[in-house]
Amino acid sequence: MIIENGGRTQRLDFGLAQRPQKPVDPKSFAESAKAALRQVDHLQKTGDKKVGGLATGDVTDVHDVTIALEEAQLSMSLLIEVRNRVLEAYQEVMRMQM
Repeated sequence: MIIENGGRTQRLDFGLAQRPQKPVDPKSFAESAKAALRQVDHLQKTGDKKVGGLATGDVTDVHDVTIALEEAQLSMSLLIEVRNRVLEAYQEVMRMQM
C-alpha cells in the first residue's frame, strides 16, 4: 500500500502483495503477520513520540505530527481490516461441510 501525503510517499509493505511461486510455507504467513504488526507498532510509537515532542516543545512542525498520526491511524485501520477478512475466511472454512 502506498500513501501519498503532501509530496511525501510512504510504502506500507505487509508482505501480502507478493505472490510466492512455490507452495506457501505456514511460517511465511506468520512471519508476514509479525512484520505487519511490527510496522504498525513502529508507526504508532513514532506518532506518540512526535506528540510528546510537540507537547514538550521539541517538535515545532505540527504538520509532521499530524502526518505521523494519520499514518499510524491508517496502518492500524488496514491491519484491522486484514484481520477481519482473515477471520471471516476462517469462519467460512469452518462452516464448510465435508
